[in-house]
Amino acid sequence: MGVYKGAEEDVLREVEAVFKALEELGHVVEPIPVTDDFSNFFNLISLKNLDVVFNLCERMWDDSWGEILMAHMLEIQEISFTGSDPKALWLGLNKDKTKKVLNLFGIRTPSFKIFASEKDTLDVREPSRLSSTQAQSNDGLNFPLIIKPNLEDGSLGIDSSCVVWDFKSLRKKVRAMIKEFTSPVIVEEYIDGREFNVSILGDTVLAVGEVEFKLPNGKPKVVTYKAKWDKESNEYKNTITICPASLNKKTEKRIKDIALKASRTIGCRDYARVDMRMDNLGRVYVIEVNPNPDISPESGFSKALKAAGLSYKAFVSQVVEFAIQRKKARYYDTNSKELGNTG
Repeated sequence: MGVYKGAEEDVLREVEAVFKALEELGHVVEPIPVTDDFSNFFNLISLKNLDVVFNLCERMWDDSWGEILMAHMLEIQEISFTGSDPKALWLGLNKDKTKKVLNLFGIRTPSFKIFASEKDTLDVREPSRLSSTQAQSNDGLNFPLIIKPNLEDGSLGIDSSCVVWDFKSLRKKVRAMIKEFTSPVIVEEYIDGREFNVSILGDTVLAVGEVEFKLPNGKPKVVTYKAKWDKESNEYKNTITICPASLNKKTEKRIKDIALKASRTIGCRDYARVDMRMDNLGRVYVIEVNPNPDISPESGFSKALKAAGLSYKAFVSQVVEFAIQRKKARYYDTNSKELGNTG
């Protein structure tokens, strides 16, 4: 599945905004486009005297795994870069692994099951002892359910048909998605409630944003791929992030605390976004943890910066400073070891 043009344009807006902020901060900036010729790309950057790479790589070869490879190669080259390291990026991209780690640390996520191949759908059968109002899958998952590619981000592959209420639709959608992405899909319980996204800068939780759905009756409240990237679509126009969210102080603190714990648990670095839902009983579920989230000027992250009273330039400056401090720490650590060896 190719990436929608709007997503590519969003990355370019990110680059422009970050470039402008860095220049205004007095840095000498050189954009380095990521090419499919990986060896030439790294030969190029190895010849440059780079202080820090502001890493805005989202994909390579039309594959989300390229983001992880980029961070890994920068680490190998010992080039200091912004954002999360390869381990956090890998974990964030693996939805099932993220949920398992979060659950180990007492963070609630929706119950789920992985379908690795079309054959797995043969195990999905409707138990005759349950009425339609009690419907569960044979693994104890309660309908409605939502189906997603397990190894993608940016809502790739998500549309309204991903939310299903019966076994026939579940089997059909799982098979179609596995065929389309040729990789496992994750099926999880759909939490019908308020949706929040919580932006984090370092160890500081910024304002909480709430996704407001103004969709036609019968449309599930879900942030689809079009809702994120296709500005001409009704889904985009009717899926709006309000920041700050209208919350009482106690609930706001609880959501922020959970978001920060989730971000730390996954190992996010510099900046992150945690997506959450709250059901009608007030239970908060972490849906996604996003290392290196979208930071384009119109993103939810930028809205959170504004709500927190931070300028975009101040944000970029802080992120660069995080990377510079890591570079200094690595330099002093290396030299301390060398001095110790000569002692």
